[in-house]
Amino acid sequence: MGRGALELVACMLVCASVAVADSDPQPTPARPEVSWYGSVKPVAAPTSARVRHTVLRGGAFVLGGLTYVGATAYGRIDLGVPAPLSLLPQLRAALVSEISAGTDSDQTLRRTLALTPTAQYEWHLPFQPKRGEILLIIGAGLRRSQLWVKKPEEPFWPSQWESTTAYAFRLTPGLEYRAFSGLIVSFQPSVGFPLNTPDPPDARWMTTTPERDLGVSLVAGYQFQ
Repeated sequence: MGRGALELVACMLVCASVAVADSDPQPTPARPEVSWYGSVKPVAAPTSARVRHTVLRGGAFVLGGLTYVGATAYGRIDLGVPAPLSLLPQLRAALVSEISAGTDSDQTLRRTLALTPTAQYEWHLPFQPKRGEILLIIGAGLRRSQLWVKKPEEPFWPSQWESTTAYAFRLTPGLEYRAFSGLIVSFQPSVGFPLNTPDPPDARWMTTTPERDLGVSLVAGYQFQ
């Protein structure tokens, strides 16, 4: 067989192999490797991140409600503003006003006005309602209480208003709910530590040493933007 015939046979074999390769449109994929830990990769469970939405209100606030100290009920009004301190963004200042009026069994009239400049600090609790947030607050202030008393008319003792002043250090922890709409509801127990013994205005007053007092307040109101 000559050289030309060999080249012709080789060319025919190459063409036949190419035709066979083109006739298989879907080649068989290689078998995947099998791992000791399984052939299917485990899917990680989706993680849900809890998003905290704080009440973004930094304006003044006004609260009103009731305070009970022992058996005495006071009407209460709070006026306050957040403190403009970048290092203490949770600090706020408030002026707590408490008013009481009543008549004793012996027809003695009593009027009380107490003013307490207070500094309050707040902490966000780890749980949150849908429409707001709950905070733990603690406040401390100096309470100045002015008491006016008018006793009934007596022989040689004309009936007139007399007053005395008492000072106390007040510590107030509490829980507070703040809504996104600006609503505030606050529950505040309190304890007062007397700082002085008021002087009696006349001899008919009985002088007693003031003692530590316990109270509780429930106030509600609104905070502006």
